[in-house]
Amino acid sequence: MKGLFLQEIYSMKRALKFYVLLWGIYFVVGIFSASSVSTYLMTFLPLMIVVNSFSYHNVSKWDVYANTLPVTKKQLVGVQYLLAVLTILLSVASCILLSVIRCGGLVSHIAE
Repeated sequence: MKGLFLQEIYSMKRALKFYVLLWGIYFVVGIFSASSVSTYLMTFLPLMIVVNSFSYHNVSKWDVYANTLPVTKKQLVGVQYLLAVLTILLSVASCILLSVIRCGGLVSHIAE
C-alpha cells in the first residue's frame, strides 16, 4: 500500500510543486485580504490533486500495468481514497489555520 501511495506522489511530482506554490500564494493573499475567496480556492485546490491523479492514470494507461502487479483492486482503490482523504484534511487544516491567523489578531500585530 505504501508503494502504491508513493507511486501516486511520484507520478504527480511536477504538478504537486505547482499546486503547493499556488496554495502558498492563496494562503498569503488570504492572510492580508478581507475577502474569503482565497479560502474557497484553498479548499478546492487540493481536491484537484485527486482529479489530476485520475487523469494521469488514463494518460499513462496505469490500469493495464496495475493489473500485472500483485495487488488487489481493493488496494488500488484504497490508495485513491487515501489520497482524497489526505488532501481533504490538508484543505481543512489550511483553512482553519488561515481563519485563526486572520481572526486571531495576528495580522494586526504584524501590521504594527
